[in-house]
Amino acid sequence: MDVALAFDLGTTHLKWAWADQDGREVLSQDETTLDAAAPEAVGETIAAVLGTIEERGGTVRRTAFSAAMHTLLAVDSGGRRVSPL
Repeated sequence: MDVALAFDLGTTHLKWAWADQDGREVLSQDETTLDAAAPEAVGETIAAVLGTIEERGGTVRRTAFSAAMHTLLAVDSGGRRVSPL
């Protein structure tokens, strides 16, 4: 199943949804992200969503991100953050 995946990263919540090729919502969730300085948690959530899609036989064909405030995260050569989100 081909899916579209969307994330909306706000200051207190990470909302995400995925839809099938006909635009029907398959799954969505709104998760509290109280620690904006911990982008690792956001990355873990995104990885978990991708894992669930794969487990259900889905293939992500389209992705959208909305993050009005969080547009830059500095990382070192090992991919570790060196600035707050």
